[in-house]
Amino acid sequence: MSQPSPQLRRIALDAGGRRHDLAVPAGDALAAALAAVGVHLGDGQRVLGPDGTVVDTGTPMTELREGGLYAVAGGAAAAPRGGGAGAGGAVAVLPWALGGLALVSGILALGADGWRWPAAAVLGLAAVAALLAAGRARPGRVVVVAAFGLGGLAAALATTAGAGAGADPGADPGLLLAVAAVAVTVTAGVLMVVAEDDALRAAATPIVVISALFSVLALLSPALRWTPPQLLIAASAAAVIGIRAAPSLLVGVDPGYHLDYGRYMVLRWTVRGRVPEFIERVDEDRVRSIVAASEARLRSAIVLLSVIAAAGLPSAAQPLGSGDPVAAIAAAVYVATAVLALLLTSRRTSSPALRLPPRLAVLTGLLGLAALLAPRTPALAATVAAAALLLAALVAAGMIAPLARGDRSLGWSRAGDIVDSIAIAVVLPAGLLAAGTLHLLRGVLSA
Repeated sequence: MSQPSPQLRRIALDAGGRRHDLAVPAGDALAAALAAVGVHLGDGQRVLGPDGTVVDTGTPMTELREGGLYAVAGGAAAAPRGGGAGAGGAVAVLPWALGGLALVSGILALGADGWRWPAAAVLGLAAVAALLAAGRARPGRVVVVAAFGLGGLAAALATTAGAGAGADPGADPGLLLAVAAVAVTVTAGVLMVVAEDDALRAAATPIVVISALFSVLALLSPALRWTPPQLLIAASAAAVIGIRAAPSLLVGVDPGYHLDYGRYMVLRWTVRGRVPEFIERVDEDRVRSIVAASEARLRSAIVLLSVIAAAGLPSAAQPLGSGDPVAAIAAAVYVATAVLALLLTSRRTSSPALRLPPRLAVLTGLLGLAALLAPRTPALAATVAAAALLLAALVAAGMIAPLARGDRSLGWSRAGDIVDSIAIAVVLPAGLLAAGTLHLLRGVLSA
């Protein structure tokens, strides 16, 4: 058992139902430990010690009990999130009611062509109602997701209804994907205008960009001779790289709050770019708003990219069973590198909101891929795959216990970084090959 360093004081902090195990320099005060985990006491909040007494935030760490549990208590956190309970309930009833009616209409539309236009109208009405509700201050996540989902379904259903009587809903799935992505883009653009919450407006920004790029790719897929599964494979490979690049692209501060001296001092006696204005006083509210907007952009981008990445993994079943050795090998490499990249990239953050979506994408994507491959897999290959999965599960189960106790290895961490970098570099070329890009190039060169 390791002995605590005399320069550090180890305490446990319980804030908002979450426990934080901290090692704080002995010369700091309790307020430094609170700030380290992002806890800022509000009106009526206080810190209780192991014996239940109130502890001042200015107390030095040397006066705190080694290994003691300190809890943040108070009534400020118990306030309703969205204002009055009556107003919040009145806002939430309408989207849910229209969503249920839209679900019934969608089920009826699957059985009769004449119901598609009414169902699309009801879905559009539900999307508008959910969008207006999401525009209010601090809306629920379900309302925001419902606005995007209902808008995309309404646009896709209207497209099939406009194809004429007796149209098959699956006649042009690529067009449906493009129209649904355009609907999500428009919904996010409207949300940027009507939303009262600054964080919600910031969260809608990457959704507009990502869905617009996906819609353009879907519209170009007929020219590239991509089927919908091939389109999803290519988009999924790009989404995996986007998840890795999202923190550096979406998290930042205005010039003046941070200076990247490497940009201005690349060469001696030279300066590149405009030097930002000097800020004499840093406003706390301004800094908090910048941080909240960056977090909102990053979370929405990670969630949407994870959804796209998850959709591409089951689509790899088509090239795997196509009989083309190049496409099959590329699809296998794509699946392996995408899974490794999503799992290893997710360990770079401690935030559950950023760590869970890529891992859930791997889980759902692999389950969908297994469900599509299982009926046409020979018995011997299925037995070998099941044994490999069992071995991987046993290895993972053996690693969970030491990792949960806090055991870490710098060597394994560096090895994970290397594998992560290789997977990120390989996933996009493998995905494009699995999508049939090689055949497209052959056709272009032969023409």
